Amino acid sequence: MTEIAKIPVSRETIQSHGEAPSPTSSLYTHRSKLVRIDGVEQSTVAGVHLVFKAGDPSNLYESFNTSRDQKLDGTAAPGPRKALLIACDTLEISGLLSLPEWEVAIFARKLIFRDQGCINTTPLNWALDRAASFDPVSKKGGANGAEGRHAGNISVFVDSTEAPSHESLQRFVCRGGRGQDAGLGKDGVDGNSMNPISNVFRRTDSRRFNKFTASFANPCVFAHYHWHWIVITEKGDRGVNDWPTNGTDALEPGAPGSAGNGGAWFSNQTSLQALVDNAAGDPGRMRAVTTISSKHGRRRRERVIPPGSQPMKKERPRRSGVFPPRMRGSTRTNWKRCCAMRATRSWRGHAIR
Repeated sequence: MTEIAKIPVSRETIQSHGEAPSPTSSLYTHRSKLVRIDGVEQSTVAGVHLVFKAGDPSNLYESFNTSRDQKLDGTAAPGPRKALLIACDTLEISGLLSLPEWEVAIFARKLIFRDQGCINTTPLNWALDRAASFDPVSKKGGANGAEGRHAGNISVFVDSTEAPSHESLQRFVCRGGRGQDAGLGKDGVDGNSMNPISNVFRRTDSRRFNKFTASFANPCVFAHYHWHWIVITEKGDRGVNDWPTNGTDALEPGAPGSAGNGGAWFSNQTSLQALVDNAAGDPGRMRAVTTISSKHGRRRRERVIPPGSQPMKKERPRRSGVFPPRMRGSTRTNWKRCCAMRATRSWRGHAIR
């Protein structure tokens, strides 16, 4: 047997030169989610080279992007607030990255935009541009327009930015949401007006002209009369034997929703300010419905009141008068008395010789 100490020493080294993973590999990507102390649901994405692009193997775009085709329900309460924190060496954004109402914070060495890439935290549009209008069954007025939602804040802290020079578009869009239009109201229906009759009665009999002027204590809307010469020679009615009617109540329109605020912008690069659009949204509009009378009847026409103007008087709650519009020299009391005696007064004419 050979002693172990006398065995010659031999060494062999095995070397491996495999390729390192790509910087965009998911091996370097770390994702987490937590609820902050202020109740905001924050998602964190960290890595070496993060790519937000539709169809990318990292699946980051599909995980966070919200289609702008989705709509908001004006009657539903806002959902929980959300935030996205991105920390990496290089961040690449291709196309529109839609994060409605999200708070976005980016910490990277280099930010790259490709294929008209941009970040948009503007709220989604309303499913219905206008709130519910009046309900004739329950006699409920128009609903108030929903308030415009606020855009999410954007914070960008980078060392450099790369974007195609020929593309002149805003890369950071955080415009406030538009307020919803007010629901329509409904005008009250006018009551039935009664026109007064003339108090002068004329008749020609046997080629003689006869005239009689009745003395009405109040304006009269209906009278039964007869002419007689020994016997009654003519009788008839003048006016309409009916009562005036009340007008119906109007149904109040809603109030338009106010504009949403634009998102706040924070960055260490002043040159990026030119690529930001964080204007406030537009307020909702109030639509007035006007009833127009013509020889062909009544038709309704809708017109838009510009934002910020006073509501039209036609849209305010109103009640039609119980009695028709007053004539010169008449009063509501006179109308009431006149209608009360419409079928009880009879005027007698005398033939003039």
